[in-house]
Amino acid sequence: MWFNPAALAFLEGSGASVGGVFLTARSHFEHAETGAETSSERGFYFLPTVFGHAPLSDDVMLGMGIYSAFGIGIRWPDGWVGRESAISASLQTLAFNPAVAIRLGPKLSLAAGVSAVRSVVDFENGLPPLVGADVRLAGGAWGLGANAGLLYRPLPDR
Repeated sequence: MWFNPAALAFLEGSGASVGGVFLTARSHFEHAETGAETSSERGFYFLPTVFGHAPLSDDVMLGMGIYSAFGIGIRWPDGWVGRESAISASLQTLAFNPAVAIRLGPKLSLAAGVSAVRSVVDFENGLPPLVGADVRLAGGAWGLGANAGLLYRPLPDR
């Protein structure tokens, strides 16, 4: 599904896999004039993956992928010198990718699918000390796309 959905055509029976990627991130800032250092809070993120496939006939396979291709964020401590530029920021994505693959022979397959991707962003910045408040901007959107694949197996028994 992710790299080449045409490979679905050569799978046997039905199946599914569930997994994900765990990542952690932390950033550091050094003030150019004072040399003072600030570290962001350590963020922990899990990007889920679910993939499944089922035969429609001997030569046609349906597949579905639900996965997060990207997600990360950052949060700086209260009172840090750069709060007017950023207090926190995050980006999350979730893709839904159904596909159909057709086996054209023992060595060749073709596939096509659509992708619906939901993305959400969230930013928080501080206002100047005179105002003494924070501002938050958040939003989300859907994106639509397509994917296709062609697979040729020169040695189909391997």
